Parts: sequence; C-alpha cells; structure tokens
Amino acid sequence: LNFYCQETFQVNDDRILRSCVNYTQSEPAPESLFSDVKVPQGREMPNIYRNLVLLTEDRVLNMKAMCQHIPCRTMVRFMKWAKIS
Repeated sequence: LNFYCQETFQVNDDRILRSCVNYTQSEPAPESLFSDVKVPQGREMPNIYRNLVLLTEDRVLNMKAMCQHIPCRTMVRFMKWAKIS
C-alpha cells in the first residue's frame, strides 16, 4: 500500500496561491485607508482590498484565487486598469 499526504502533493498553482494567501495574512491592507471588506450600497458582492494582485492567464489558478478572495487579473487587464502603456 502506498500512502501519501495531501499537503505534500501540491501542484505549482497551489504553491503560488498559498504564497499569495500567506502574504495577505502577513501584510494586510492598511486599516487607516479602508477596512478589509466593504459592501457597496445596492450590491451583493463586497469589495475586498488587498496589497497584491495575482497576474496570470491560467483560468484554473484564477478560479482558485477568487475562491480565496485574492484579486486576479491578466497582464493586459492589469496594465489597462493601472494605466500603464
């Protein structure tokens, strides 16, 4: 019988996401600027503030990031949002 621990078998996506989650926990967004979560009037989805954005074209990693409340964008969308030419 071969047994393995689920935690030791991780794909690179999981490692990247774990790093992002750890960073948001160790470096939360400054409370002096805004609270971590704000629910705009008339919306069901809250705005969640983070000090990082995960840039990837990978759809699976994007979905995993959204489940962990990590903002995720493609490079093109991020550059457009940040007004970088």
